[in-house]
Amino acid sequence: MNNKRLVSSIGIGLFLFMAFVGGRVPGFLFLSYATCLTLAILHGYYGTLKISGTIKLPEEDLVAGETIQLTTTFTNNSKVTFPCLSYRNTLYELLSGQPSLSKTFYLTDDARFTDHLEIKCRRRGVYTSSKTELRIKDLFNLFTFRKQLEAPIHIKIYPKIMPLKQITVESGIPLGEIIVDDPLCQDYTAIDTLKTYREGDPVKKIHWRASAKHEHLIVKEFDFRGDAAILLLMNTTTLDYANDPHRLVEDRVVETAVSITHFCLDKQLATTYIENSKGAYKKTSGDRDSYLKLFLEQYLVFSPESTEPFYQRIEKMSPSISQGTTIIIITPTMDKALATTVVGLKMKNTKPMVFVVSKHIEPSTPYEDQVILIRKLQIEGVPT
Repeated sequence: MNNKRLVSSIGIGLFLFMAFVGGRVPGFLFLSYATCLTLAILHGYYGTLKISGTIKLPEEDLVAGETIQLTTTFTNNSKVTFPCLSYRNTLYELLSGQPSLSKTFYLTDDARFTDHLEIKCRRRGVYTSSKTELRIKDLFNLFTFRKQLEAPIHIKIYPKIMPLKQITVESGIPLGEIIVDDPLCQDYTAIDTLKTYREGDPVKKIHWRASAKHEHLIVKEFDFRGDAAILLLMNTTTLDYANDPHRLVEDRVVETAVSITHFCLDKQLATTYIENSKGAYKKTSGDRDSYLKLFLEQYLVFSPESTEPFYQRIEKMSPSISQGTTIIIITPTMDKALATTVVGLKMKNTKPMVFVVSKHIEPSTPYEDQVILIRKLQIEGVPT
């Protein structure tokens, strides 16, 4: 019989004894019983008022796969002892993707308990808050009081970069250290946006009139016509990630994209990533290492939320893509419609290249069918 059942049975017995027998002794016993319960409740409630907690994490930005230390501290700001406390660190579960064990401890008067946890950050993302629940047991271990501790944090965990030795681009006119097919340029007659000058931006792009007006250097961003050396597209169709409940493939898609981007920027190739988020298109472009942080900020919050099939999105964009552009397509699955669209890009004298990342999930298109489609793309001259 547990404590609660025992105490309940005693209480019912004392009440019946007092009701049917009467007298001072039964009344005194029941009053003592009620007093003990009241003290237990007040003790637990007092703990929710006097016990405070803090969670401390490194302030610098991190990369997925790195290990950090999470420090949780609970302080008893009273002269009362709390013999049975426990908590489960939900921030550990959020960052590592693994369940956290409940830890039990006690606090004497004006005491402090500190817990250090090593966390391997599994998932990229922006983490701005976390709640941890502290459980407080009363003196008699009868009642449990809960206190929510909210940690105001701001952590960015960027996707990790995998080293790539080489990406094969068809030979033609040299640009940087890689051979590309055509001379690529922006449309310098159509200004798209203006932005603040960053170290590494070409001097010829400085907008001198706007710079004089704002008293700092302003750079011209020219209209994008699909004539970037590298155009990178990631599959954002929700349905294609339906069998990825732990988002492992989604993370691998992002890691592939950021690794390719790092490789291209390191070779000083003009690289553009176009994101389709909830029907709106957003463009990120650069041609040197200093632009990598801009791409990382976009990959950090990547989430497949589009209801439009991936091949339809590519078909809508294809008229604006200039001949000779290398189009890198990253997708968790390959189906017939997408393969047909890729062949169509090849026939329009663009250079499609496909990365299929389907590890850890059961794809919507069977593996055997995907292998056949990939072989057909390779026969058509599409690196896949």
